[in-house]
Amino acid sequence: MSALRTGVALACLGILLHGCETGADPTARRTPPPPSPETHADPAAFEYIERCIGAPCDASLPTLVVIHGLGDRPEAFIALYSGLTRPVRVLALRAPLAWGGGFAWFPYRARTSTRAQMAAAIVPLVPRVLATIDGVCRVRSCDGRVVVSGFSQGAMMSFAIAALAPARITHAFPVSGVLVTGVDPVPSVTRPIVRAFHGSADPVVESQYDVESVARLRAADYDATLTLAPGVGHTIPPDTRAMLLRGIDDALPPLQ
Repeated sequence: MSALRTGVALACLGILLHGCETGADPTARRTPPPPSPETHADPAAFEYIERCIGAPCDASLPTLVVIHGLGDRPEAFIALYSGLTRPVRVLALRAPLAWGGGFAWFPYRARTSTRAQMAAAIVPLVPRVLATIDGVCRVRSCDGRVVVSGFSQGAMMSFAIAALAPARITHAFPVSGVLVTGVDPVPSVTRPIVRAFHGSADPVVESQYDVESVARLRAADYDATLTLAPGVGHTIPPDTRAMLLRGIDDALPPLQ
């Protein structure tokens, strides 16, 4: 990534992460790699950008799936995670719907749509995220650890993956999201650790929704916590970003 492009992407950190255009990156993978001869490409998989931190992409790595918010683009959102220090394969997914200068996972807003509408839109997306991960791991060496993180709509997706596919991931780090009513945790022997973050003054997705979401997960025997940032709106300020990256680093295996 060029210095100019990196500067534009990092300028988005600490403000609302929607619609930050960084331009095309010729080194980024935007579509799933071709399948090996003994497998078949899954048409349900999402487009994505791949970055590998601390090791080459052909190494055996844990997977971090990052999911952008409404109107954002993976080219911009992936910069949020550039400060990670432990080896990891980062997959920044691209939402399927065009929205302004970016993309959306579903055409609904937390304050104006019903929970039934949002749940009906979110639930079918979870298998597509899993199909994307599976497609990558057919052609890359994955060590089995999968962490998910997202902002706003991406946080709603992260919560849903933790609830509906608990055995498939080890940790979830949703920021400014909600586990939508109607997306209920399924029974599982293993459950991911969930570390949520939210601004207490968020006018877009009210923090109380996140309080209730974490309570629902804890009632289902999840190790789930919520960190509230006092006076913060629908954004990721530097302090929250630092805690987010530290939490993800701690969830990854140490450097060998």
